[in-house]
Amino acid sequence: MVSEGVNDPGIFKAIFLAGGPGSGKSFVASNLFGIPEKINVSPYGLKIVNQDAEFELLLKKYFGTVELDKFPPDVFKDITGKDGSGLRKYAKELSKERLRQYVKGRLGVIIDGTGHRYSSIKDKKDKLEKLGYDTYMVFVWTDLETALKRNEQRPRTLPTNIVKTSWKDTMNNIKAYKSLFGSNFLPVDNSKTLSYMEAMRKFSTLVRKGIGMFMKKPIKNKIAKSWVKKQKILKTKGIKEDVSQHKKVHLLFERADFQYIASELVKYYNLKSKVKFGSSNDGDYDFDKDVIILRRNYPNVQEFIVSVLHEIHHAVQRKKFGLKKFLKKYNQAGNMADLRGKDRYLHNKWERKAENWAQQEYRRYWKDKF
Repeated sequence: MVSEGVNDPGIFKAIFLAGGPGSGKSFVASNLFGIPEKINVSPYGLKIVNQDAEFELLLKKYFGTVELDKFPPDVFKDITGKDGSGLRKYAKELSKERLRQYVKGRLGVIIDGTGHRYSSIKDKKDKLEKLGYDTYMVFVWTDLETALKRNEQRPRTLPTNIVKTSWKDTMNNIKAYKSLFGSNFLPVDNSKTLSYMEAMRKFSTLVRKGIGMFMKKPIKNKIAKSWVKKQKILKTKGIKEDVSQHKKVHLLFERADFQYIASELVKYYNLKSKVKFGSSNDGDYDFDKDVIILRRNYPNVQEFIVSVLHEIHHAVQRKKFGLKKFLKKYNQAGNMADLRGKDRYLHNKWERKAENWAQQEYRRYWKDKF
C-alpha cells in the first residue's frame, strides 16, 4: 500500500474534469496530467474518480463487453435506466464511495465526469471547499460533429440521441462553470486532431499556465491550513489518529486500482492475459492458464509496475513461442541452472531476461508516468 501524508503535493487539491461523450477527455488527461490513457494514476499524487470507468468494469464483469450499442433496447434500458437492474446506479455508488474514502484522508482527487448537471458539480465543489479543498475545473469541449464521429470510434459507443443531449447540456453549462470557478477554470478546445508535436506544444503551455501553477501553489483554504498544522503538531508529539478502518477500506480500493492498472498494461502490450491477486506475497505467472498473479500488497508503485512488467514478459514469450515450446525452453533453462548447482528459478535465463526487460521498460517509458 502506498502511504500518503500531509506533505503530499496533491493534498487538499480537487480538479473537476468535464466534457461530454466524444470530447476526448482521455486524450486531454493523458497530456495535462501525465496519465497514460486508461491508466488510473497521476504523477501529481491525485486519485482519479470516474463513474464511467466503474461502469465499464461492471459491464466487462457481467456481460463481457462494453459495446452498449449492440445491446437490444430493452436490455440497454435495464442496464442504464433508474428502474432497471441498476448497473449504472451501482457504478455511481462505487465511485461515490471511492471519493468519500479519498476525501476522508484529504487526498488530492480528479473527479472525471461529463459536467452535464451543473447542480451536481456545484454541490460537490461546495462540500469539498467546506472540508478545506482548493478546487479547479478543466472543461474539454468539441463541436457536435466531432463528438458524434469520435463516439462511433469508441469501444463503448453510445446511442446518437444520448450523445447529442449530453453535448447540448454540457455546452449550455460552460458560462456557469466559468463563473463558478473563476480564474481556476481551464477551457480546452479539443475539436482538432493534432499531430504529436502539435499536441506537445499545446498541452505543455496549458500545463505550465494552468494545472502546473494550480498544483504548485500552496494551499489557500484556511480550513486546510488549520488541518495540516494540526496533523504536523500531532506527528511531532507522536500522536496518531485512529484511521485503521479507513486504511482497510482505502487498501481495498488501492487493490482494485492495481488490478485495473495491471489489466490495462496487459492490453497495452497486446496480450489477453487475465490478472488476479494471489494468496501469498509473491507475484507469479501461470503459464498454463495465462494468468498474471499479483502480490497482496506492494511497498511502492515502482515495484508494482516492474513486477507486473516482469510477468508480462513471460506472457509475451508464451504468445511468441506457443505454450508447449516456451515451457520446454523455460524448463531446459531451469535444468541448466540445476546442473550448475544454482537455483533453477533465480538463475533461469528467462527470469533474468524478464527482470532486465521489466527494469528497462520501466525506465524507458513508465517511470515518469507514475
